[in-house]
Amino acid sequence: MERILASTRRIEKALKGTSSLALISALNDIKSQLEQLVFPGFVARTGYSQLSQLPRYLAAIEKRLEKLPTNVQRDAQHMAAVQALEDDYDDAVSALLQAGGPAPS
Repeated sequence: MERILASTRRIEKALKGTSSLALISALNDIKSQLEQLVFPGFVARTGYSQLSQLPRYLAAIEKRLEKLPTNVQRDAQHMAAVQALEDDYDDAVSALLQAGGPAPS
């Protein structure tokens, strides 16, 4: 837990300390990722087995923040690719639910 909370604090501090308009899209994406990982009640909702993965995810966010100022275009390309995959997933879930299938967990 200490590693998770310390990393979260460093990320939040970095987000507050950066105000470049060129980075705003990436910073908003990072903020959204962080909010999906660490939120009130995240320990109970995440569960023990997945909780051990959070330090790795948070370290990746920190590395992304570190590289972002010199890789804005590359980050934007990767963000677009991930968004396309998320859109495809959402479409597949929607089609499954419309067909009367079970909702993914």
